Amino acid sequence: MAALEKNNIAIGHRQDHFGGLNLIAEEPSTQTAQTSNSAMAYIDATKNTGWFVGNTKIVALSSTDATNISSSGNTNILAGKTWTNNGSFPYETLTTSGLDITSAINTTAYGAANLTWVSTPGKTYTVYFNMTLNSGNMPRCFMQTSSSFGNGLEYTPSNGANSFTFTATRSGSIYFSFSTNNGDASNYAVSGLELYEGGDGNHYGNPLVLQDHIGLSTMGTVTKTAVATGADLVGYSGFSASNYLEQPYVAGLNAATGGYSITFWAKNDGTAGHVACRGTADADESMRIYYDTSNYGIYFDYGVGAPYCYLTNSTDRAVANNGYWHQVVVHVSAGGPGHIYLDGKRMPVTVAGNAVSTIPNDTDYKLRIGAGYGSLGSAGAPFAGSIALFRYSLTIPTDEQIARIYNDEKYLFQENAKSVIVGSSNTVSALSYDEDTKLLHVGSSWGRSVFRGLSRVEAHLDHVPQVAISATGGIVAEE
Repeated sequence: MAALEKNNIAIGHRQDHFGGLNLIAEEPSTQTAQTSNSAMAYIDATKNTGWFVGNTKIVALSSTDATNISSSGNTNILAGKTWTNNGSFPYETLTTSGLDITSAINTTAYGAANLTWVSTPGKTYTVYFNMTLNSGNMPRCFMQTSSSFGNGLEYTPSNGANSFTFTATRSGSIYFSFSTNNGDASNYAVSGLELYEGGDGNHYGNPLVLQDHIGLSTMGTVTKTAVATGADLVGYSGFSASNYLEQPYVAGLNAATGGYSITFWAKNDGTAGHVACRGTADADESMRIYYDTSNYGIYFDYGVGAPYCYLTNSTDRAVANNGYWHQVVVHVSAGGPGHIYLDGKRMPVTVAGNAVSTIPNDTDYKLRIGAGYGSLGSAGAPFAGSIALFRYSLTIPTDEQIARIYNDEKYLFQENAKSVIVGSSNTVSALSYDEDTKLLHVGSSWGRSVFRGLSRVEAHLDHVPQVAISATGGIVAEE
């Protein structure tokens, strides 16, 4: 751990899979004694999340891998399959209907309900299901077990909607299973089980997904291209009615009587289309972000009953759609109007409709990035530009935080901008902050990466494991 400038901390992790660099910026003085609203950023060898604030639920589109992502026809891989009560480790009771488990009880021994499927090593998969724990201990979920119990990738379910993404490590015919430990008393039900090929990384991959194990699936194919010539960070584009990112209903996104904020970067040439929406249709939604040049510039719809706001000034509308990357933040609190920020500044907005006392949340609401609702009409038009660093939070950042987020992240969108730890390892073995130069030195098995804010400004590829670094006055000692 290294202390940076006032109220800022850097933490390096030594595990490669969950490794990398965490930056923490304590919330500004205007929020004294409310430490839960601090900002964080994750940086490793493959991603840079930018800053996300407080109770953030989704941090996505943060990859440096320019390989396009796609689904395999959006077919549920488990569709039509049948649960089996494992012969060696059976449940005392297993009642199923299709992919639903309505009763699985085990009180005296190991228990496992299995579905057989085929995975491909290196491919990414996304799982969705609803879990109801009626009594006892929560079962364990294994995606790639090669035997009757365990020995595969594991996920711990929670009550309610579950969603997560993982990268396969096994091949051939294997099990998807819900299992209980020896002697565990467990009575549970599973519904809505879906397994798709697609998604852009795993729980700590890209999109990076935080809390509630919320995952994003790729529908069709989404294109990834560097945000600028020679830059590490990539933007996501190629959106259409069949090409976008989607995540089904998850209660963890519900704002209810509170509020939410969305932060992202976008590049658009004025063509009308949707950056994101959450809902089922226009006038049945908790959020819709729409771009055009002539009417709104940026349009932010935040509930049933036509409450919305948009950029007032034609000059601001033109800037937002001028074909360059711009940072956008929108936020709303229940009972209040919506706000739009462009490049770190609060914009004059025209507010229409009545404020909602409660942010609407229905169990059929899906989050979609890159397209609107279903059709290519005005309510569903996809985004014609590119999107990067998408974040959804139940915390509303302060104006000071928004300004800092913009000022730190804008350097990631410049030509030749470097944003990740040098090399292919996520393990951080040494840290040192030079208070004179304001540079953070990060050591790994590949050498030393030097960061100013979120940007890597130097890379020393000596391939000598860095176990200790001391930096002061521009002089660096390392071993």
